[in-house]
Amino acid sequence: MYNTKTGVLTERKSLIKHIHIGYRYQLYAEMFGLLELGYKVNKLQLHSLQDNKKYPIPLPNQQRIQEFTSTIQDLQNFDPISILQNNHTSPNTNISIYQNLSF
Repeated sequence: MYNTKTGVLTERKSLIKHIHIGYRYQLYAEMFGLLELGYKVNKLQLHSLQDNKKYPIPLPNQQRIQEFTSTIQDLQNFDPISILQNNHTSPNTNISIYQNLSF
């Protein structure tokens, strides 16, 4: 949600117990989209709806932008077929009832 008067970009979540990097990246992506459209973003925040708490997220510095860009490049270069061809196994699924469904 973007407030055009204050320039505050807010991402709402049902309940925030931990600020995951994905939450941060989601805000960054929305921020860059708004900047591309010519809007000014002054502040980023997360809003936890169930407990009505707001968590300020600092605007990204050069290091955070580089990390975000690197993650996007990793996603663009990801090849799920190579994982399947390499018989990927995960220790997290070895004891799961879904082991046979995992790759």
